[in-house]
Amino acid sequence: MALIRKRKRKWHAQIRRKGHPALTRSFATRKEASAWAREEEAKLDRIKAWKSPVLMHRLKLADLVRRYRDEEGSRKRGAAVETIILDAFLRSELAAIPLPEIAPQYFAR
Repeated sequence: MALIRKRKRKWHAQIRRKGHPALTRSFATRKEASAWAREEEAKLDRIKAWKSPVLMHRLKLADLVRRYRDEEGSRKRGAAVETIILDAFLRSELAAIPLPEIAPQYFAR
């Protein structure tokens, strides 16, 4: 949960999560501060599975696809077919791209 408080003429938003550095920003309105806090907390929730946010920058798309294939894909009815498709994707150039560098252009090609 983010802490939002008024400090002088600005609104100050602070997010603290165990295992992550504290995030702090100042805004002109409380609405802006709340929106930023919700967005940042959602980002932290998405990377919750990883031990460190720094690790996220080292991951490649292939790491996520492998994890999905091994943990979630095996529970599905069409797991055998999906595994073949994901293995083919893992051999593509797109799978070797680091996560922070992935952009929509890669998927458009």
